[in-house]
Amino acid sequence: MIEYYKKIGDNKMEAYYLEKNMRLKDSLGRINQSALITQNKIDKKALLTQKKDNPLFYLLVPIVLLVLLSLIVIYFYRKKQHKKYISPKLPDRNTDLQGDTSDGDNLLLLLEMVKRNDKHLLAVFQNVFPYLYKRLLEFPELTPLDLEMCVYLKLNIQTKDIATYMRSSINSVDSRKYRLRKKLNIPQNTNLYVWINKL
Repeated sequence: MIEYYKKIGDNKMEAYYLEKNMRLKDSLGRINQSALITQNKIDKKALLTQKKDNPLFYLLVPIVLLVLLSLIVIYFYRKKQHKKYISPKLPDRNTDLQGDTSDGDNLLLLLEMVKRNDKHLLAVFQNVFPYLYKRLLEFPELTPLDLEMCVYLKLNIQTKDIATYMRSSINSVDSRKYRLRKKLNIPQNTNLYVWINKL
């Protein structure tokens, strides 16, 4: 992601993701260091206990495992909370992107661009979802605003949030959805989000 922003010359986003990457590495380093220090202390205590032939040695092993397990759980919990903070609504249905670690980054990038109302949104969307973009271009009456609405729908962004990001009213967004439905010849009883995600 950092290389991408470097290529397009967006120094602000490059610095943002570089800082984010460094913070994550620092956090991992601290967790690993803490785990090593804890493990060394436990190993020393275990060695002393073993030398004294003390039954506490058998009690120390589960404690060590519990501490390590706690550190791992804390790490993944913080990572999950951080992810929730960045993008609270990741799409449930993602047929174009599955399994690749860069896919999550691509979705986060798109969501960040949506939130910033970035003018390069359609270009990035075309790279992330080339098949869907090509299928949408088969409808010549679609305008760039219609394609932008399709991006919001593909990302499963709700009407209220779309209105916020587009700086317009909910009624205006509903009207755009209605016009988009007409241009795409989607029946009234078909969910627009589902239709876009199946395209």
